[in-house]
Amino acid sequence: MTDQDIELVNCWLRGADTSCTFSVINPSRTRAKEPDVSTLKKAIKQTEGEIFKGIIANSLTLYQVSPALPYDDSISDRLANLVLSNQRLLKGSEKLSTLFPADQLNDSFLHIVVDAFKLRLLCWIQGEPISRTSPVTIDASKGVPELKRAIKDAVSVTFKGTDAKDITLYKVCLPIDGTLEGKLTNLQYDDPLDDTRRLSEIFKDVRLRAHLHIVIQSPDSEGPCHELLPSEPKSTRGTIGSSWEEPSEGSSEESSEEELEDELGVIGWKEIQRVMDGYVIQRLWDVCTLSFSFFFLPV
Repeated sequence: MTDQDIELVNCWLRGADTSCTFSVINPSRTRAKEPDVSTLKKAIKQTEGEIFKGIIANSLTLYQVSPALPYDDSISDRLANLVLSNQRLLKGSEKLSTLFPADQLNDSFLHIVVDAFKLRLLCWIQGEPISRTSPVTIDASKGVPELKRAIKDAVSVTFKGTDAKDITLYKVCLPIDGTLEGKLTNLQYDDPLDDTRRLSEIFKDVRLRAHLHIVIQSPDSEGPCHELLPSEPKSTRGTIGSSWEEPSEGSSEESSEEELEDELGVIGWKEIQRVMDGYVIQRLWDVCTLSFSFFFLPV
């Protein structure tokens, strides 16, 4: 039996949910020339384009699972405990026809583990709408400081004037669904990412598909998931000339506001009248004084 008999090559992305595997149509089915591992890498990227967006196909590392793992109730535990260093690292020039034992050339087995050198992390800045997330693609061999700089570059407007080192990051692994907002609100954030750690260590169990990976806290924020509430509207209570009382039981806020406006209107006219009366009296006094002085002028 040759690789022509394989309809599908079944793969698992290291770090993804162990229940999330995907299948790639055997390149031998669509190519006259005998395909190699490099061809398989390209087929994997093409099949799962969203996951491997921004990643060069040849940068993918493929391990052959030997022996191939059957799709049964134990596969999740086996993948969780799989040691890649004990698996066969595939070279780009190897022919696919040499890789799979004849008794495992069917879609009931997992054949390949894919390891991506680049991570595509979905980030959320606290205080922003939950729907507003930013993807950041970064080499898994980098450290937390490089991730902070990459995040600052990705959302430069938000962090303008902020040093990347002053940004605090928290790792999460939450599905992007209707429960996300509630989970973010209830999570305890007391373990920020350590600048000395490598991303390959931190995100070795990362689930890349449709998950939030990072919560970003800026220096001027109050804490992760702090809700940005609108400020209280300014009250007109305490205006000079008014005496505000809380509405009595059974009365409406609307009627109280109308009464306040009426009261302010009356007070306003009374004040104007008082000022005008004083002005008129003062002018009359000035006229009388001037007339009296004129009357006693020497002839």
